[in-house]
Amino acid sequence: MLTHSSLWPVAPRPFGDEAFGSWFGRVAAKYGISVLELAESAGVGIDIGDSASTWLGAAVPGTSAVRRLAQLCRMPAAELRRLRPEASEGLTKRFYYCYRCLYLNPADVTTPYWKAQWLSDSGSPCLLHANSGSWLTPSHLKNHPNMRRLLRFISRKRYTVEWSAAR
Repeated sequence: MLTHSSLWPVAPRPFGDEAFGSWFGRVAAKYGISVLELAESAGVGIDIGDSASTWLGAAVPGTSAVRRLAQLCRMPAAELRRLRPEASEGLTKRFYYCYRCLYLNPADVTTPYWKAQWLSDSGSPCLLHANSGSWLTPSHLKNHPNMRRLLRFISRKRYTVEWSAAR
């Protein structure tokens, strides 16, 4: 169990174009807890929405919270400060993603992540994969409280759609 005073033994580094909520969700997944539980254990205030329904679109928290997270993760605070999604007005209604880009991470093929651009584009189709886009709602995030669980849901959803289409 993570505590306020202990450093986190494992904390993945954020990717250059990753959304803050994605990184925070990946850290929570490393420990098998929700983003809400991770924020509480770190002792930091992060706006993840009502009942953690918008954790993926969470903005980078204030300076003291960033310093605290950086200390827990043993990384420079500047590395976390640069994770700034430019949230669109419709962010609380739906979260766009490109399925292929989500899973085809050229920096680390074992680690899918949510691009900050997807939170600001208001659902512009992916320039690389025209028919690979989809949406999630806040209720999906509420029911899947970290990146591992969210990615498992997305994979199952995609499999079901492809399987149904093949029949």
